[in-house]
Amino acid sequence: MGALPEAEIRAFLDKHLERESDALAMQAMAMYQAGQAEQAIATLNQAWQADPQNPRLPMQLLEILVAQGQLDDARKVIDALPAEQRETDTVQALQARLTFVDLAEGAPDIASLQTTLEQNPDDSEARYQLAIQLLVNGQLEPALDALLELMQRDRTYKDDAARKTLIQAFEMLGNQGEVVSHYRAKMASLLY
Repeated sequence: MGALPEAEIRAFLDKHLERESDALAMQAMAMYQAGQAEQAIATLNQAWQADPQNPRLPMQLLEILVAQGQLDDARKVIDALPAEQRETDTVQALQARLTFVDLAEGAPDIASLQTTLEQNPDDSEARYQLAIQLLVNGQLEPALDALLELMQRDRTYKDDAARKTLIQAFEMLGNQGEVVSHYRAKMASLLY
């Protein structure tokens, strides 16, 4: 309502107008799609250093770093982002994914965990580790099912870790979509 100051208008337009650094980003994405991930990362870093105000550059860089498994570098990019950009759904989803990758480190593989649960279905630690491993490996629905089952079997496990992890999984999925709605309803029915 009313006129906006020039600085606000410029800031709004900056987010939507193409910049010189966007041309470099397009080249980087073409490199990445051609299988040249390292060159794409270097080009995006160069573009971001030349134009640190372009909000699209670190997001593209993050996508490639996470896809390539360069998680420490991805964390450094996230830490370098301005606070308002760290709060975006995309960055929150990436942070949740990084958390799951960290939790999965050193855990047994999926087959070993499934064998453990066949022998002892009440092993809450094994069920939790299985859910994390499934999440990291992109098996979303089995992972969410495992977390719901853990919630139902052992609500007190690690201070309600199953519920908290479900919420993080929903964040990783962007807090929207059919899978999130379905499992959020299941979680609510268990809670209430």
